[in-house]
Amino acid sequence: MKKRFLSLLLVALGIQSIFALGGAPQIKTIQVEPPWNPPVNNLSCYFESPSELKAGENNQITLNFKNYGHEPIRIYFVNGEMFRYGISTLYLRGEGKNGLFVIQPEPRPHGYVVTEKDFNLIDPGKEVSFVQNFYFQKVDGTKEEFADLTWVYKNFIKAWPGGKITLDGTTESLFGGGDIPNIWTGEIKCQKQVKALY
Repeated sequence: MKKRFLSLLLVALGIQSIFALGGAPQIKTIQVEPPWNPPVNNLSCYFESPSELKAGENNQITLNFKNYGHEPIRIYFVNGEMFRYGISTLYLRGEGKNGLFVIQPEPRPHGYVVTEKDFNLIDPGKEVSFVQNFYFQKVDGTKEEFADLTWVYKNFIKAWPGGKITLDGTTESLFGGGDIPNIWTGEIKCQKQVKALY
């Protein structure tokens, strides 16, 4: 009994000493300045758009990334704008059950050959920007409603070994076919309210 009490006492004293020495687990929070969103795996984003999106026109959206980490980050972001579905996707969702709903770009699984130029390196503390147009069909030009414009960027590709047969030919290996250096994986989302005119 005395031995057990002594063991418990030593454990308690050990825990106290850890806290006294600052050994308690610390949750590190990365502070960001608006309009940047909280980083995911050290990558932050925000986008710029017109306050009014007009149907029948190419509404220019500027997509911004920033590396908040201490190591370079490489993002997979294809240069072919119309082939970014599932990588960099924009959603326009109106209010109510019958509100406007548009996804851009539309899925296009073929027609583009990915190269190493589609993997962009962002140095620590640096930013990169891309333009992506948002187009939706006009109904009669008199309708308008407030809508949420959401940008979702995601990537779960860690390697590009090549050798896959597609309608565009056999894919080539990139970065030697092994793990892509500094590749970022995950999903981030940004949102703002706009007025949709259609």
